[in-house]
Amino acid sequence: MRASYLVRVNFASETLRLWTGAGFLTAGGETWEGVEVASISGLQQAVNGEATQASFVLSGVSSRIVTLARDEWEVEAKGRNIEALIQFHNDANDLPLETYDQPYSIWAGEMQTPSFDLEGPNKRAITIVAESLFPLRARPAFGQYTEADQQARFAGDRGFELVPGLLKKVVTWPDF
Repeated sequence: MRASYLVRVNFASETLRLWTGAGFLTAGGETWEGVEVASISGLQQAVNGEATQASFVLSGVSSRIVTLARDEWEVEAKGRNIEALIQFHNDANDLPLETYDQPYSIWAGEMQTPSFDLEGPNKRAITIVAESLFPLRARPAFGQYTEADQQARFAGDRGFELVPGLLKKVVTWPDF
């Protein structure tokens, strides 16, 4: 058994489905185009609300993908989703290629900036930096966990009225 990365790049005009292998792979009812992915780094969970960044280095891509990413980045890609999935399948030497289960999503983010390594018509590589979708989603911008801030946002809400009394409070547990 082998595992491969699948990368779903949601451009405005089309969705690219790429995988870390050669040829085409059918998984989850979709067809994924094989490319050489030089590296995927930074796929980690957002901890303490920090915005994690991931880098996707795609090499061996077609000139059509380079055009979408280079010439039309602001319209086609900036701020749009990119997703990393993992797919289990039989060994690549065993043909036909058979997938096990459905692709499993492991990371999602918004595309920020690209960089390019273009050398002639045959060597094309794109590095896409993306920021995690989930940093600080539950916390309001410039928010504080105080009664005054809560009242400013939701007048009449009583969720934080007891917070000042919790400072240096000793709680005995279990209390029989």
